[in-house]
Amino acid sequence: MEKKTLSWIHYAAIGTGISAALAGLVVGGYFLGSWMDHSFDSYPLWTLVAIFVGVALGIAYMVFWIWKFMKSNDSSESGDKM
Repeated sequence: MEKKTLSWIHYAAIGTGISAALAGLVVGGYFLGSWMDHSFDSYPLWTLVAIFVGVALGIAYMVFWIWKFMKSNDSSESGDKM
């Protein structure tokens, strides 16, 4: 099998998607936490909790995509050796 070479545009798209998801989760956590703090009158407890949950989910998303990307590269390389 022929090894696929990906262009820099593909790598930039992956990086942009991961960074946008991380930023979106953190900003979404901020707004959700602010709304919860306003509803329960507990400023800044829920804002901080929701931001940290957004960061954790963003890191998990990033690790998942990096793992998936590395796995796809390994399987394409092992196909060349057979």
